[in-house]
Amino acid sequence: MKLFRNNNRGNGKKGSTLISVLVVTTILSLFLVTLQPIMFNYAARSIDERNMKQADFSARSANRAIVSGIVSENTALINGINSIPTDGSSLMLSDFDFGRTGMGTVEAKILRLDSNKFSVITRATVNNKQRTIAREVSKVTTEGTTGVDALPAFYFSTINYKSGGGFTTSNKIPVVVGKNLTLNGGLLDIAGDLYILPDSNNFKGNSTIYLKGSLYIGDGSFDISGNAEIYIKGTQYTKNNSAITSSVPTNNDRYCPDIYRVTSEMENSFNSEPNWVRSNGTSYDNGTNLEGGKYYVMTGRNTISNITSQFDSSVTPDNPVFIILKEDSRLTVSNAIDPPSGGIVKNPRIAFILEDNAYIYLENKTSSIIYGTSNTRLYVENNNNESSNLYGQIHVGRMYHSNNNPIILNYKAVVATGLDTWKAGLFTRTTY
Repeated sequence: MKLFRNNNRGNGKKGSTLISVLVVTTILSLFLVTLQPIMFNYAARSIDERNMKQADFSARSANRAIVSGIVSENTALINGINSIPTDGSSLMLSDFDFGRTGMGTVEAKILRLDSNKFSVITRATVNNKQRTIAREVSKVTTEGTTGVDALPAFYFSTINYKSGGGFTTSNKIPVVVGKNLTLNGGLLDIAGDLYILPDSNNFKGNSTIYLKGSLYIGDGSFDISGNAEIYIKGTQYTKNNSAITSSVPTNNDRYCPDIYRVTSEMENSFNSEPNWVRSNGTSYDNGTNLEGGKYYVMTGRNTISNITSQFDSSVTPDNPVFIILKEDSRLTVSNAIDPPSGGIVKNPRIAFILEDNAYIYLENKTSSIIYGTSNTRLYVENNNNESSNLYGQIHVGRMYHSNNNPIILNYKAVVATGLDTWKAGLFTRTTY
């Protein structure tokens, strides 16, 4: 009897467990029936969000690729945007189908906003979900690291050469005489125009000017005396032992058709002080490390054998070093600065600013920028009995040379007006 009672008690427990399982299963089934629509809804929303994010990613990636190509000046892209005719016109790029990779289909167009501004618009579609991204790209001109402006001409306050003296220019950069021109047997061979500003209009002595350009005079006239000769574009004008005054009338019957009047705009251009001229800087000590874009002050008398050995790696033609020679100072650089190498002429990497009565002595084949007042002097040292070559830009009071060797001036401008570059804006969402 005892055993029988125990078996009945165990069967009762099994029945209770079965009933509990059935009840829980029924309840869960009811929950599943209730939650199923909600679960499907959230799953669909999750897929839509994934598709939208993928569309956003695809549109951004395509936009970034096109903009990067423009910024790096990819030839095909630059030619494409240059072919867009007017503001408001656009260039449609082909659809790109990345469906097999899950990235969808991408459409792209480039819209011209103005002459140097474009909007790159990309639209991606992934499973009917779309995202459109736009980004502006514009061409801007950088200000440059130092803002060095090229000097407009070879400028000399006074030219005064005797027999054997003179200089030659190698290109059409004008030569400007600020105050006085006197040639007593000297020779000027000028490939461009010659400007003689109002203080100076006398040309005399046993001397010759070969002028391939035109002659500009302050008051429209000039005087020739002695055995002087001037050749203007192959036409010879000479006068022995008496003066010639050549006026510039308003009609076409000119004695010399290649003589013109200097305008105030011309004069102001040649006399204007460049914005990079300074009077203060770091005091220079022997062996100082010279950095690009910085100013160094020299006083007294200094001699440097190879100044380029002191240049920091930051010194470039676009970011030159500046040396200020204070009043009455003297600087001798006994080695040529950046001479030509392998027949290739180098652009100037150094600019000398000469204050009143400062002198600078440079070696033949030097490349540099020299700017000074009317009392400053440039000496070109050359003991090899050959022509001296200077490369760069010159604006000084007077220029001298050793042993009466002729000087050839070769104009090499520093790129300082800035560089044209493409600048990209931020991503924005848009529609089209």
